Amino acid sequence: MLREGLPGNLGTDCGHSLFHSEAPFKTRVPMHRYYFDLRDDRGLFVDDEGLQCRNLKAVQTEAARALADMARDAVHIAGSSPPHMMAIEVRDDAGPVMQIRFTIEINMQN
Repeated sequence: MLREGLPGNLGTDCGHSLFHSEAPFKTRVPMHRYYFDLRDDRGLFVDDEGLQCRNLKAVQTEAARALADMARDAVHIAGSSPPHMMAIEVRDDAGPVMQIRFTIEINMQN
């Protein structure tokens, strides 16, 4: 996934390669493809590219980083606002794997 605000190779065990290797010449471990769909109050934005990740811990880390980016952007854009829900819905070729949700509400004090 190369679109802005979405997971990428950020030092985790996810990337665009089909195999993960921590050092040259080590045994390569196959990585599985996961899709990180974005959901917010405006709708669902489907990831059609996905990322190769080594394990579910790496998937969770990527999803949390993407959600943190979404939350940071929402705070910069919004003034006072009603609660705003954001989620990363992760799936693989077999179906849903996990969802990480976050709700933000900004109340400005005058």
